[in-house]
Amino acid sequence: TLELMLGKLITNLILNCVVAAIALALTHYVIGLPINGSLTVFAVLSLICVLTTMLLGTFISLSSATEANAISTAITVVCLPLLYFSGIIFPTDSMPDWANAISNVIYAKWYIEASRKILLQGVDFTYVIKDACFMLANMFLFLMLCVYKLKDDRWLK
Repeated sequence: TLELMLGKLITNLILNCVVAAIALALTHYVIGLPINGSLTVFAVLSLICVLTTMLLGTFISLSSATEANAISTAITVVCLPLLYFSGIIFPTDSMPDWANAISNVIYAKWYIEASRKILLQGVDFTYVIKDACFMLANMFLFLMLCVYKLKDDRWLK
Protein backbone atom coordinates (compact mmCIF):
# COMPACT_ATOMS: atom_id res chain seq x y z
CA THR A 1 0.00 0.00 0.00
CA LEU A 2 2.89 2.36 0.62
CA GLU A 3 4.22 1.73 -2.89
CA LEU A 4 0.78 2.42 -4.37
CA MET A 5 0.47 5.69 -2.50
CA LEU A 6 4.00 6.82 -3.41
CA GLY A 7 3.40 5.94 -7.05
CA LYS A 8 0.38 8.24 -7.13
CA LEU A 9 2.31 11.08 -5.53
CA ILE A 10 5.46 11.15 -7.70
CA THR A 11 4.03 13.03 -10.69
CA ASN A 12 2.33 15.58 -8.45
CA LEU A 13 5.52 15.98 -6.47
CA ILE A 14 7.55 16.78 -9.57
CA LEU A 15 4.94 19.27 -10.77
CA ASN A 16 4.74 20.98 -7.37
CA CYS A 17 8.53 21.26 -7.15
CA VAL A 18 8.64 22.92 -10.57
CA VAL A 19 5.88 25.33 -9.52
CA ALA A 20 7.74 26.15 -6.28
CA ALA A 21 10.96 26.84 -8.20
CA ILE A 22 9.13 29.12 -10.63
CA ALA A 23 7.46 30.96 -7.75
CA LEU A 24 10.81 31.49 -6.00
CA ALA A 25 12.41 32.73 -9.22
CA LEU A 26 9.54 35.13 -9.87
CA THR A 27 9.59 36.54 -6.35
CA HIS A 28 13.34 37.05 -6.56
CA TYR A 29 13.62 38.53 -10.04
CA VAL A 30 10.27 40.31 -10.43
CA ILE A 31 9.42 41.43 -6.89
CA GLY A 32 13.01 41.69 -5.70
CA LEU A 33 12.89 39.35 -2.69
CA PRO A 34 16.43 38.99 -1.37
CA ILE A 35 17.78 35.47 -1.00
CA ASN A 36 20.33 35.68 1.78
CA GLY A 37 20.40 32.07 2.93
CA SER A 38 21.09 28.66 1.48
CA LEU A 39 18.87 27.66 -1.41
CA THR A 40 19.62 24.01 -0.66
CA VAL A 41 18.17 24.24 2.86
CA PHE A 42 15.21 26.19 1.50
CA ALA A 43 14.65 23.56 -1.20
CA VAL A 44 14.72 20.73 1.34
CA LEU A 45 12.22 22.51 3.59
CA SER A 46 10.04 23.30 0.58
CA LEU A 47 10.12 19.63 -0.42
CA ILE A 48 9.01 18.62 3.07
CA CYS A 49 6.18 21.17 2.92
CA VAL A 50 5.04 20.00 -0.52
CA LEU A 51 5.12 16.35 0.57
CA THR A 52 3.16 17.15 3.72
CA THR A 53 0.53 19.04 1.74
CA MET A 54 0.26 16.23 -0.78
CA LEU A 55 -0.11 13.62 1.96
CA LEU A 56 -2.82 15.71 3.61
CA GLY A 57 -4.65 15.97 0.28
CA THR A 58 -4.27 12.23 -0.26
CA PHE A 59 -5.72 11.52 3.16
CA ILE A 60 -8.68 13.81 2.44
CA SER A 61 -9.31 12.09 -0.89
CA LEU A 62 -9.06 8.65 0.71
CA SER A 63 -11.50 9.68 3.42
CA SER A 64 -14.08 11.25 1.12
CA ALA A 65 -16.83 9.38 -0.68
CA THR A 66 -17.08 11.80 -3.61
CA GLU A 67 -14.92 14.36 -5.35
CA ALA A 68 -17.25 17.20 -4.31
CA ASN A 69 -16.98 16.10 -0.69
CA ALA A 70 -13.18 16.02 -0.92
CA ILE A 71 -13.05 19.51 -2.43
CA SER A 72 -15.38 21.04 0.17
CA THR A 73 -13.47 19.33 2.97
CA ALA A 74 -10.15 20.55 1.61
CA ILE A 75 -11.36 24.13 1.38
CA THR A 76 -13.24 24.43 4.67
CA VAL A 77 -11.22 22.17 6.93
CA VAL A 78 -7.72 22.62 5.50
CA CYS A 79 -7.20 25.69 3.32
CA LEU A 80 -8.98 28.29 5.44
CA PRO A 81 -7.38 27.25 8.75
CA LEU A 82 -3.97 27.05 7.06
CA LEU A 83 -4.37 30.60 5.79
CA TYR A 84 -5.66 32.03 9.05
CA PHE A 85 -3.43 30.21 11.52
CA SER A 86 -0.16 29.87 9.58
CA GLY A 87 0.91 33.49 9.95
CA ILE A 88 0.93 34.29 6.26
CA ILE A 89 -2.04 36.68 6.54
CA PHE A 90 -2.17 37.53 10.24
CA PRO A 91 0.92 37.52 12.47
CA THR A 92 0.75 34.71 15.00
CA ASP A 93 2.13 36.94 17.76
CA SER A 94 -1.02 39.06 17.75
CA MET A 95 -3.39 36.08 17.90
CA PRO A 96 -5.21 35.10 21.09
CA ASP A 97 -3.73 32.24 23.07
CA TRP A 98 -6.18 29.63 21.75
CA ALA A 99 -5.44 30.60 18.13
CA ASN A 100 -1.71 30.64 18.80
CA ALA A 101 -1.99 27.11 20.21
CA ILE A 102 -3.70 25.98 17.00
CA SER A 103 -1.08 27.68 14.86
CA ASN A 104 1.71 25.86 16.70
CA VAL A 105 0.54 22.49 15.35
CA ILE A 106 0.09 23.62 11.74
CA TYR A 107 3.04 22.75 9.52
CA ALA A 108 2.55 25.80 7.28
CA LYS A 109 3.40 28.11 10.18
CA TRP A 110 6.75 26.40 10.66
CA TYR A 111 7.47 26.47 6.93
CA ILE A 112 6.73 30.18 6.71
CA GLU A 113 8.89 30.96 9.74
CA ALA A 114 11.76 28.84 8.40
CA SER A 115 11.45 30.48 4.97
CA ARG A 116 11.65 33.94 6.50
CA LYS A 117 14.69 32.95 8.52
CA ILE A 118 16.49 31.42 5.55
CA LEU A 119 15.59 33.84 2.78
CA LEU A 120 15.52 37.13 4.66
CA GLN A 121 17.86 36.62 7.61
CA GLY A 122 20.28 34.24 5.91
CA VAL A 123 20.52 31.75 8.78
CA ASP A 124 21.88 28.24 8.33
CA PHE A 125 20.14 24.93 9.01
CA THR A 126 20.91 24.87 12.74
CA TYR A 127 18.51 27.78 13.27
CA VAL A 128 15.60 26.06 11.52
CA ILE A 129 15.93 22.57 13.01
CA LYS A 130 12.92 23.11 15.28
CA ASP A 131 10.82 24.24 12.31
CA ALA A 132 11.96 21.24 10.24
CA CYS A 133 11.16 18.84 13.07
CA PHE A 134 7.59 20.14 13.39
CA MET A 135 7.15 19.86 9.62
CA LEU A 136 8.55 16.32 9.59
CA ALA A 137 6.25 15.33 12.46
CA ASN A 138 3.25 16.58 10.49
CA MET A 139 4.46 14.77 7.37
CA PHE A 140 4.92 11.52 9.28
CA LEU A 141 1.46 11.87 10.85
CA PHE A 142 -0.22 12.33 7.47
CA LEU A 143 1.81 9.48 5.98
CA MET A 144 0.67 7.13 8.74
CA LEU A 145 -2.95 8.27 8.34
CA CYS A 146 -2.78 7.58 4.59
CA VAL A 147 -1.26 4.14 5.10
CA TYR A 148 -3.88 3.33 7.76
CA LYS A 149 -6.68 4.52 5.48
CA LEU A 150 -5.33 2.52 2.53
CA LYS A 151 -5.08 -0.64 4.64
CA ASP A 152 -8.57 -0.01 5.98
CA ASP A 153 -10.15 0.19 2.51
CA ARG A 154 -12.13 -2.88 1.56
CA TRP A 155 -10.90 -3.11 -2.03
CA LEU A 156 -7.37 -3.83 -0.83
CA LYS A 157 -8.44 -6.77 1.36
